[in-house]
Amino acid sequence: MYPNPVRVGPYSCSPYVYQLIITASERHQVPWCLLFGICAAESGLNPGASNITEKEASYGLLQLNTRGGQGAGYIPADLLDPAINLRIGTPPIAAAYLRAQKRGLYGDRLIRAVCASSGHPRSDGVEDVAVYTIASVVRTCTLTPDNKLVTYPPPPF
Repeated sequence: MYPNPVRVGPYSCSPYVYQLIITASERHQVPWCLLFGICAAESGLNPGASNITEKEASYGLLQLNTRGGQGAGYIPADLLDPAINLRIGTPPIAAAYLRAQKRGLYGDRLIRAVCASSGHPRSDGVEDVAVYTIASVVRTCTLTPDNKLVTYPPPPF
């Protein structure tokens, strides 16, 4: 697909998607690796991902659900645009991150709190596999020796 994907830990995406994630994280003041990890858990970093079932019709990097979720009111084509998808889905993640920080959470507890209150990756309970995916990216990128999440500049590509 892309000749030179950007790799962070075991996950990779196109340079375009990577830059969109970095831009969204900076705009909304959420650590880039947390947003990258959530996108990895939600869609495998595939902006064209979709999940259509009886209960949901979710699209894009953050799997925004048009059937009552954060994607309600949008058409699938819009949600499959990674820039639009991140513009809609990042603010709830940033708000949840801020709440978790104010509670003094860090590491896996912070990740679980963000997932549980942002709707990413699920709003009906947090799956351990998704938390593991997010945590593996966060640990690769931005954990201090005392296991606290900090914001560093993203790695160059």
